[in-house]
Amino acid sequence: MSLIRLISVTKRLGVQTVLDRIDFRIEAGERVGLIGQNGSGKTTLLRLLVGECEPDSGSVERMRGVRVAYLPQTPVLDALGNVYEAALSANKELLDLEKRLESMTTELDNAEPSLIHEFDLLQEMFSQKGGFIFRSKTTQVLAGLGFSEADFQLPIYALSGGQRTRLLLAIILLSEADLYLMDEPENHLDLEAREWLENFITSSEKAFVIVSHDRRMLNHAVTRIVEVDNSGLKSFSGSFDAYQDWKRLVVEQQ
Repeated sequence: MSLIRLISVTKRLGVQTVLDRIDFRIEAGERVGLIGQNGSGKTTLLRLLVGECEPDSGSVERMRGVRVAYLPQTPVLDALGNVYEAALSANKELLDLEKRLESMTTELDNAEPSLIHEFDLLQEMFSQKGGFIFRSKTTQVLAGLGFSEADFQLPIYALSGGQRTRLLLAIILLSEADLYLMDEPENHLDLEAREWLENFITSSEKAFVIVSHDRRMLNHAVTRIVEVDNSGLKSFSGSFDAYQDWKRLVVEQQ
């Protein structure tokens, strides 16, 4: 099932044709490593996928209701409070449900059957959406990306640029999207956090498109390599090393 399809898409920046009549699709659950030289059009492709820009020709088709989360190369963190509160905000629907259930609990004594029924329905919805584990999952993701428990209480304004990037990455990973678009997510991550992120990606059933220069991530965390080259795309099912071997063989044959 295709989450997003680009059909004969052309995109120009000024007088330069960055992408020329490309076809590209992302299937549910697949993990794509997006590679190419600087300025080749990788970020432009991500922006087309997320809807931040429109093609000059061709079309972009999105599955109805598809949820897309995007980590840009230069992220901007628009959040208040501390680290933990900002990470929890990724699940605003669950936070609102939690508050509603807490307020209803005080009203249940001698309540009308209709209110009890509504409470039961909301609690079932809360459970199905992961309401009883989202706080522990928030803690796990923050810790995996290098935040200590003491860091959880740091106010947003006191964070360094690297900490802000890691926090935004945490918010995106916690957002329960169908498709995650990430532009160099390994930036500002140490080796341990990079390995944690690889494991998170490979254990997820969601789809990912990842721009990365990290050879290890491209070999372990993705199932397909797509290279942006000469305004077009080259696609290969497999790891980065396997793609390099295949590309070398093609050049030799030519």
